Amino acid sequence: MVENVIAPIIREGRVGFKAIEGAVAVGLDGTNRFILPQDGSLNMTDVTFQAIGTFSAFTADIEISLDGGANFAVVAAIDFAATPAARNDLGRTGIYRLNVTAFTGTSADVIVAIP
Repeated sequence: MVENVIAPIIREGRVGFKAIEGAVAVGLDGTNRFILPQDGSLNMTDVTFQAIGTFSAFTADIEISLDGGANFAVVAAIDFAATPAARNDLGRTGIYRLNVTAFTGTSADVIVAIP
């Protein structure tokens, strides 16, 4: 399988991918897109999101694009201050990204992995 140049493929059991690097404010700064493997028999994949850093408030929307990255829509929201590690079932199609909706702190990364 050829790796997608628009967004890296998150592989099961491998070291996590930094979906957000150094978040310091609301928005898409430091956000990296990712896709899930297309070669499974299941339609959904259990994905883990872990926030690492110094923050007192940190929320983000999980967004998906089904048109190659031109438009994104919210599929779920995560409150990392309440739960620094969260799990979500995501579909295997589309390009994903995290959009920071609230942030108070010094800086934070979010690692995405398939357990």
